[in-house]
Amino acid sequence: MQNRTELDIREQKYSDKIVTIPSGDSILETLDLDTTKIKSIKPFSKRTQYRAIINWLTKYQPHVDSSNLEKVKGLLEAFYHLCEVEEWERVSKLFIFPLNSSSESQLYWLLFIWGYYQEQLKLCGQLVPHQLQLAREHCENGLKIATELGIPLAQECETLLQQIENKEVN
Repeated sequence: MQNRTELDIREQKYSDKIVTIPSGDSILETLDLDTTKIKSIKPFSKRTQYRAIINWLTKYQPHVDSSNLEKVKGLLEAFYHLCEVEEWERVSKLFIFPLNSSSESQLYWLLFIWGYYQEQLKLCGQLVPHQLQLAREHCENGLKIATELGIPLAQECETLLQQIENKEVN
């Protein structure tokens, strides 16, 4: 059960530490989103999605005592709005976006460490039809860890992996 100990250490490391969310402007820069070009996006429904992405990244301010999930809510909402406009490369960048300088602080991984397994699966589920390799890697990793730790997610991960395999075959 060495993996459980490693996860416990990482969970302690990240649950005690305040996760610093980079500024919205730096995230927009990473995503290569230019706020000055939003007004020219057509149709209006697509422009509305981009406006929501920008607002979630730049205006959302969680309360100081918020849960970790609340602290990353702006990133998650931006992720889902990017999915709506089918910006899969940007979605992928946000999925693996590091919240601190460590590779262990990527959004999807922190969700797992914090115990927000269903949220992590939702992100993977959005990627499955579009970013097969990225989704496969993280679903397989999540499945392996969930199975070893007895976390009741094995079925959800298996389902996502089957969806990936079906997409690759078709």
